[in-house]
Parts: sequence; C-alpha cells; structure tokens
Amino acid sequence: MKKQIKLSAQQVRQFLLIVGSGIAMGILLIWGSHRSLIQAEDRVDESWRQIHRVVQRQIDLVPELITMIKAEFPKFQKPMGPLERSHRTLAQQHNALHAPAISQSQLQGYEEAQGEMAVALKRVLGTLPDAVPFKGKAPFQVWLGCYEGTQRLLKEEKGRYNSLAMGYNHLYQRFFVNWVAQRFHLRSRSLFQ
Repeated sequence: MKKQIKLSAQQVRQFLLIVGSGIAMGILLIWGSHRSLIQAEDRVDESWRQIHRVVQRQIDLVPELITMIKAEFPKFQKPMGPLERSHRTLAQQHNALHAPAISQSQLQGYEEAQGEMAVALKRVLGTLPDAVPFKGKAPFQVWLGCYEGTQRLLKEEKGRYNSLAMGYNHLYQRFFVNWVAQRFHLRSRSLFQ
C-alpha cells in the first residue's frame, strides 16, 4: 500500500514559493544573458558600421584621384587599369559584407582587396611622370590628407572592432550564455588579422 503524504497549506505554499522562485531566477538568468549578448553584439555592429563608413570613404576617394590624374596626364592610362580593377573589386567586396553574417574567409578577402588597392595606388603614384609638381598642387594635397586620414582611422577602427568582437566572442563561449545564444540564433564574430 502506498503511504499518503499529507501536506499542510503552509508547506504547499513554501513548496510553490521555492519552485516559483527557481523558475523566476531561471527566467532572469536567461533574460540577463540574452540582454548582455545583445548589448555586446550592438557594440560590435556599431564598430563594424564605422569600418564600413571609413572604407566607403576610401572607395569614394579613388575615383577623385583617377579624375585628377587623367586631367593632369591624359596619356597616362595604362597604369590606371590595375587601380581601377582593384577599386572595383574592393567596392564589390565592400557591398557584399553585412554584419553579423561575415565569415573569416570573407573578412580575409575583404582585407586582401584593401591591400591590393593600396598597392595599386602606390604603383600609380610612384610611376606618374613629372609627379613632383602634381603632388605639390592643393587638390592632390587635400586628397592625400583625406586618404591618409582614412587609413589611420581604419587602423584604429579595426583594432576597436577586434577588441569588441573578442569580448563578445568570450561572452558567447560561456556555457550558459552559449546555450542562450544558440536559442536566439546569435553567432560568434570573425576578427581582422
């Protein structure tokens, strides 16, 4: 025969209070983990948007330089081809990347496209005939200042992005937080090399 357990009303209330408290703490833990992940993700996304803006500014600067060079040196067309191609490649890579769905290989391709454009730009500037008078002109000096400024800013922003993404990834990898992240379809972030 089964023995019946009789609980007093006070014992039932205590039991329900303990169970209810456990459920409430579980909900708060899930909510807190989700909230901290979302806040970290928002900081990483904002950093990525800043990188995106800086690179877009660089992409916008290259046609300005090409126009200046073609106006100053009408016969200097052949060396412009690699710069124009690398510019198009970077613009295509740039337009294809949208956080948070960026893989490490996409990020690496993006960096390679930036490097190819920088090399092509140095080649063009290094092979200009009579470059000294051209480089001394105000429009080129303004362009160069803008380009160098975006290079410095891009380096700073990539460092900031990597720092924020590493913090987010560290948070993402915690056991319980990882479980919450998977339930809400959040992903870890790729880093710049």
